[in-house]
Amino acid sequence: MLELFWVFFKIGFVAFGGGWSAVGIMKQEILIHHFLTPEEFYHMISALELVPGPVALKIATFTGYKVAGFKGAVDTSLAFVLPASIIFGLAYSIGKRIKLDKVKFMDSLKLMTAVFATITLYLMLKDVYTEIYMILIAIAAFFIFTKTKVFPIFVIFGAGILGLLLF
Repeated sequence: MLELFWVFFKIGFVAFGGGWSAVGIMKQEILIHHFLTPEEFYHMISALELVPGPVALKIATFTGYKVAGFKGAVDTSLAFVLPASIIFGLAYSIGKRIKLDKVKFMDSLKLMTAVFATITLYLMLKDVYTEIYMILIAIAAFFIFTKTKVFPIFVIFGAGILGLLLF
């Protein structure tokens, strides 16, 4: 139980930029410590997307529940949010004393978030998208999202139906 707490506490310290930027790190740690199998991890991601809320916190809570029941869910959730609380508390108290260029500070956080999100995307794609058809569907969906005015839900359903038909 202490190992579970410690793993999510460490992840909470490096989970910059929100949930999806932390998913790659979470995946690596969860699999290294054998809290979940790779199949369980990907099924969990799929299922948790149906539930509203921050994805990283949902992953922490579900993993804790899967490993140690309700107490594990509470412990991993607290472990994950505690570092952010500490960091923001310190940043607030230091920020009152030191004048920072807020624009440069926010730009650096945005860059860090983009890096983590890109790493997460790569780690997720290399395990899941091994078929060329899946890659082509993903690329087509991306271009339809960005270059047309098609309502996104239609693109999602279309990609899902196409994926089911091809596989």
